[in-house]
Formats: sequence, C-alpha cells, structure tokens
Amino acid sequence: MGGFKISSWNVESLDVLFDPPKSARKTGQNCMRLAAFANQIAPMNPDILCLLEGPAGEECIGRFTSKALGGRYLAVKSRSGDYGLQGDQWIWFLVKPELALRSELLPVSTWDAFAVAVGLD
Repeated sequence: MGGFKISSWNVESLDVLFDPPKSARKTGQNCMRLAAFANQIAPMNPDILCLLEGPAGEECIGRFTSKALGGRYLAVKSRSGDYGLQGDQWIWFLVKPELALRSELLPVSTWDAFAVAVGLD
C-alpha cells in the first residue's frame, strides 16, 4: 500500500444511539442517524477513521462497527484494555479489516509520558 486516506469525524454524542430508546419514534430516529452516518463514510472511503465522541467501551464500538458500518471497519483496541478514558464519549480509531493486524494503540503510559515531556499535562 502506497499511502493511507485518513479522516476524522466528531459525530456528536454517538453514544446516545446505544441507550435504550424511550419510544418507537426515537428508535426510528436512531436507525436513520446510523444509516446517515454510514452513507457519509462510504464515499469518503478512508483507510483509517478517527471517531470522536464515539461510544464508550469495546462492546459498544463493536456493535457500532457491525451495525452501522457493516463490518467494513474494525476498532483498534488496547492490548491491555486500558484506554485512559472516562465518561460516555470515547475516541476510536477505526481501520479497514486488512489493516487491523498491523494497527495498535500506544500504551496509555507512553502517551502520558509524552504529554508530560512536551508540556501537555
């Protein structure tokens, strides 16, 4: 592969689509929003997608990539299970399946050390 196409998208509270809806109307709206998201991603066709305000936890991102993206992207997951994130909105790197085995996240401790070294702490 000669290069990568990388996209970043702040999807604004994607996590709420995974809360149990309070009505059939809300269920329909959630399905439409997921479909709209997938329809926007498809023509961009990034190799790597940085998803901001994504769902919290590995289970939710797995459901999202399966349901909304039809398995065309996989989340890069932490080997240790530590993401250093709190709250309901996480940052995820989604990659095409052919890149999944070559993709990994830095350990949180490595990022923390870098942040201290450059004054981001």
